[in-house]
Amino acid sequence: GASNGQLRGYAGSVTFTDGLDLTVHGTIHYGGAASNTFDELRILPGAALEFGGHPRGGWNEATSQYEGEGIVIYARLVDVPVNARISGDALGFNGNAGPGAWQSGLDYSGGAHGGVGGNNPRDLYGSATAPTSIGSGGWARNGGGALRLEVTETLSVNGQITADGETGGTGTAGAGGSVWLSADVISGSGLISARG
Repeated sequence: GASNGQLRGYAGSVTFTDGLDLTVHGTIHYGGAASNTFDELRILPGAALEFGGHPRGGWNEATSQYEGEGIVIYARLVDVPVNARISGDALGFNGNAGPGAWQSGLDYSGGAHGGVGGNNPRDLYGSATAPTSIGSGGWARNGGGALRLEVTETLSVNGQITADGETGGTGTAGAGGSVWLSADVISGSGLISARG
């Protein structure tokens, strides 16, 4: 169904109707867990679609904790050309928050998620084969958001699709989030990352 996005720096929301084309000319920010279906999604050069995550989503029964959840976009065609980006960088759990976050007594530790955080003994969480959880914060640094992008035809990436954690001093970065891509054809020479 339709869901809301948020324009960064402005109050209010935008409602997208499923099945339409979306062409991004500036910056659109998805503020929480959302799901939309588009025919074509095109991010123009110099433009960005930003995604975060909802920290109170993705409940894990086995560990009794929230792992956060991000956005899901379904489309027939997605085009991310050079100098365009789909980004969840530093838009996951806030610094010092999340299941793999910095712990008291371990100053200057990085957030954990799918990999161990610097100076952080917390358990890893999330899925390596079906990633949907957001990255935990490091010591005062945010984790990365989460994106699931299902494309029925072609996903062209010559720009960037990223869910990187916020960087900082040695070992204090937020954990990378999640990027889960599926398409009939994936083409291009751009960057796809979820680094911490």
